This record gives sequence, C-alpha cells and structure tokens, in this order.
Amino acid sequence: MGRNWTDSRDGSEWEITDGDPVAMRDDNTSHTLRFSSQDSLQLHGLVVSSDVASRLSELTDSELAALLDEARGFALGQGSS
Repeated sequence: MGRNWTDSRDGSEWEITDGDPVAMRDDNTSHTLRFSSQDSLQLHGLVVSSDVASRLSELTDSELAALLDEARGFALGQGSS
C-alpha cells in the first residue's frame, strides 16, 4: 500500500509506503512507514501501529505532517535549525 502526499508546509512531495510488518515484544504487529522524497534525496522511516498503517490512505495532512516530523526526529527536537 502506498500514497503520494504533498507537505503543505513547504510544498515537498513524498511517496509514503507501508513496509513489511514488524513483530514487537508485546506480540503486537507494527509496520514501518517509509517517507521517500520525490527527488530521492531524503528517506525517513517510522514504526507505527498496524492501525495507523491500515489507515494510510485516510490520514489527514496534519497527521501525515506529524508522522513525517517524528520520522525526521523533529518531534524529539532533533531536527535541523
């Protein structure tokens, strides 16, 4: 499953794909979302719950922006200034 998305904050275009399931210690299954920039210069991955991955086509712009920020490390204050 995949989706193309344009980040309205800066106009960057992304291809988001749902990677293979990841087995977690608590017996839950998660998935790795991969954010690939259209210019192929950036690739970010983020492990998300199966629920989030299954709703990839329905996620809002703000939800995708938050996931991208988390994948980049911005949510943890590790982004570039």
